[in-house]
Amino acid sequence: MTTAKLAFEELTNPTARPRQRKFREVDFTPPHDLPVVDLIELYTGVEYALPGREGVVVQFVAATSGRDAEQVALDMAWAAASALHKRVLVLTCTGGSSGRRALRGPEHQPANDGGRVDVLAPEMRMLKVADHEMYVADIGEWYGNVGALGALDEMDEQLTEFRDMLDMIVTVPPPADSDPLAAVMARHVDGNVIVIEAEQTRRAAAIRLRETLARSGRPIVGTVLCNRRNYMPRWLSRIL
Repeated sequence: MTTAKLAFEELTNPTARPRQRKFREVDFTPPHDLPVVDLIELYTGVEYALPGREGVVVQFVAATSGRDAEQVALDMAWAAASALHKRVLVLTCTGGSSGRRALRGPEHQPANDGGRVDVLAPEMRMLKVADHEMYVADIGEWYGNVGALGALDEMDEQLTEFRDMLDMIVTVPPPADSDPLAAVMARHVDGNVIVIEAEQTRRAAAIRLRETLARSGRPIVGTVLCNRRNYMPRWLSRIL
């Protein structure tokens, strides 16, 4: 049995002693950028695009540097878990904390950004969002110095085990322009979602990522546009 599966079983086993569990239960800050209805549509769109599979594995890939893919994945997982009562695991491997700041531990003091703090400490194998079947883990913590690229066989085994336990597993590799993991992982998932940041992601980078993912043989099931700004005055948008 793999370390990841053991961590998940400890997480979901109500009889396990708290000090034996390698996880922390945290709260989640609801997203403000995307309406919940859009996040649910994103989840169901991915689910319908990959029919006939139990425990769908989908990869959210950012075309250029940033944490948007991680944040969108976490927000979508929260919406699916809270509104649809789905069991979703988000596996991050971005090396940052911007997205995971939506997770708040009760023992932390509020930060300058409204209480969002990074609670994924190095010793933690997996986090659970309070009152929901949403789980978060960092792939880098599972494989240490070997790295995700050096442990793809083991990762495949773990993803196969997770399929039987969850409705969806979302992997979030580093941005495609800075790390090859997204291109390699594309062959090990059921589908891919491209995440583009408005006014930041160049068209050439988005096209290159789409072509790279298409060569993997796995479908591209959608594209998400983040941080889109509305330059129209509020009074004018109300009239229109």
